[in-house]
Amino acid sequence: MNGGGTRSVEASPDRAVAALRHRDFRLLWAGQLVSDVGSHMQEVALAYQLYLLTDSPLQLGLLGLVRFTPVLLLALVGGAVADRFDRRRVLLVTQGFLGLSSAALALATQADFISAGLIYGITFISSIAWSFDEPAREALVPQLVPYNHLPQATTMSVLAHEVGAVAGPALGGVSIAVLGLSTSYW
Repeated sequence: MNGGGTRSVEASPDRAVAALRHRDFRLLWAGQLVSDVGSHMQEVALAYQLYLLTDSPLQLGLLGLVRFTPVLLLALVGGAVADRFDRRRVLLVTQGFLGLSSAALALATQADFISAGLIYGITFISSIAWSFDEPAREALVPQLVPYNHLPQATTMSVLAHEVGAVAGPALGGVSIAVLGLSTSYW
């Protein structure tokens, strides 16, 4: 500690990947990367499928609203849950639920049971899960790495999110073109 009462963070020589030396953080980071890529793939598939079903750009805008509303309304609740309950369990529940949502979309698409209403409903419920997932994930990171590796862990988490935001839509488009919509959800 310095005289001002705040802790300083010293950079280690291998600071870019120092956080990945910690097994639990490495597992969380890899899971986050896969989840972010998959979520962004799903967003492309949802938008494409909704447009195929409705032929309406307005419906695409409404999909964004349906995705955003639960996050707006539940962000503080999600943070409180992350503070009150075991964050790992919260992540297991939310990620499991998000996986089931993808499976439901895949099965509904394969069975030709998909509709705009079902897409909106699953998107809304998935966004509720994300409202709890993100705060729990972010609050878990400081428990997995020592304080001096926290900046690197934060940077790696942001990197996983950004890679997902770029690679996910690209992979989603390729997946839809090559394998079809239902496979993209899987």
